[in-house]
Amino acid sequence: MDPFWYKLALSFGVGGLWITLTTVAAERFGSRIGGFLGGVPSTIVVALLFIGWSDGIAMARATTTAFPLAFSVNALYLIAYAALARHGAFVAMAGAVAAWAVGQAAVLSLPRIPFGVSLVAVAPALVAGYLILEKGLGVRAAGGYQVRYTWGAIVWRALLAGSIIALTVGMARVGGPVVGAAMGAFPAVFTSTLLIASRQAGASFARGMTTSMLVSALVNVVMYVVAFRFWSGHLGLFASTMASLAVSLVTVVLTLQFVRRYVS
Repeated sequence: MDPFWYKLALSFGVGGLWITLTTVAAERFGSRIGGFLGGVPSTIVVALLFIGWSDGIAMARATTTAFPLAFSVNALYLIAYAALARHGAFVAMAGAVAAWAVGQAAVLSLPRIPFGVSLVAVAPALVAGYLILEKGLGVRAAGGYQVRYTWGAIVWRALLAGSIIALTVGMARVGGPVVGAAMGAFPAVFTSTLLIASRQAGASFARGMTTSMLVSALVNVVMYVVAFRFWSGHLGLFASTMASLAVSLVTVVLTLQFVRRYVS
C-alpha cells in the first residue's frame, strides 16, 4: 500500500483521538488547559515521520525549512477568532480562516528564505499574539463544567476532528507545491478543537482557549520541528522522532508552567 494512505489513516486516528481528549480536558479542567493541549505537537509528528518514511529523511528535514514562518501565521488565525467570537462561532471561524489565508498568501509570495530567518519570525508572532490576546482583546479562560458523555458524542468528536485533519493532509498531497505548502501549515488541530468546543459550550468558551493555544503551539510545535531538524542530521528517522519528542516534552512542561502563571 502507498505510504500516503497509512499517513492519511494515522493522521485521522491520531488527530481524532488527541482532539477528543483535548476537548474532554477543556470541559473538565477549563479552557486554559484545553487550549494548551491543543498546541502540543501531534499531527506534525505524524507528518514528518511519514514524509521521512515515504520520501527519505532528507526530504523530511527539508520540509522543516519554511515551516516556522508558515506556522507563525496561525497567530493571525487565533487573534481573528478571539476578536470575532462575540459574533458567534460561524463568524469567528470564517474570519479566522480568512485571516490565515491572507497571511499565508503573503508568506508564499516571499522568496525562499533560510531556516534561521524562518525561525526568527516566530518570536514576534508569539510575543505580539500573546499581548494582543491577553492585554488587547482581554481573553479570559473559562472554568470547566460537567458534561454527560455518551459513546455517540465521543465518536462524533473523533470523526469530525479526524476528518478535518485527514482532509488537510490529503489537500497538501494533491494540491500541488503551492497549495501543499499552505495546507501543510493549516491549523487543522485548532479548527477541530475550536469547532467542537464552540458547539458544546459556545464561542465564548472556545475564545478562552486561544491564548494558551497560541503560546503552547508556537513554542512546542516549533521546538519539535527545530529538534527534528537537528537530530535528523545525526540520527535515523525513528531515533530522530523519539529524540525530538523528548525535547518537546521538556518544552511542554515549561510552557505549561508559563500558561498557568501568565495566561488569564
